[in-house]
Amino acid sequence: MFNWFTRQQRQKIDSLAALVAARSQSEAWEATAGTLKQLSEPAARGYIRGRAGIIVSRELFLATRSDQITAVQHQQIRESAVLQLVDAILAEHRQRQLTPQRRAA
Repeated sequence: MFNWFTRQQRQKIDSLAALVAARSQSEAWEATAGTLKQLSEPAARGYIRGRAGIIVSRELFLATRSDQITAVQHQQIRESAVLQLVDAILAEHRQRQLTPQRRAA
């Protein structure tokens, strides 16, 4: 796929996507963590994408309300943020599965 964005535009898109993903991670984790144990990884990816979409959209609106971005840039930021968020939540889920849970006394 051809990249229509300049280097500066790409950096802005990447930066905003990372910001939106980071700001969305805690809420998306809370919305998905309980169900992830029961899902295969491909199913978990789809589940996270579905649940996190509205969270990312809200955070994207808040992050870009003072910026002049095009509809195409908006879509690129959203897609990139969702992908980053899915990867981050799955990584956190894997880490929590590997870390032994301490039991209360």
